[in-house]
Amino acid sequence: ATMEHPKRDHLVMFARAAIMHEKNLSEALAASKEGLKEWPRDVELLTLAGSLSLRLGKIDDARSYVRTARSLDPTYAEALALEAQLSEKK
Repeated sequence: ATMEHPKRDHLVMFARAAIMHEKNLSEALAASKEGLKEWPRDVELLTLAGSLSLRLGKIDDARSYVRTARSLDPTYAEALALEAQLSEKK
């Protein structure tokens, strides 16, 4: 379930930019967590939080975000890809 909302869209863009440029990862994760307080069932935000967590070495957090995203939408490709990346981690 993807929500349309200007603040939410801004958070998604911020998170995607942080991941793409490998910059502001901690800030982007904090922003994503704030977004998830308002939109806890947002699969895209959950997956981005997972991706940011992985890049910051927070593997357990990343797994938790992906699990939640996959339970909400088992077919979301980005979550599946992140789950595959995480399966290679110890």
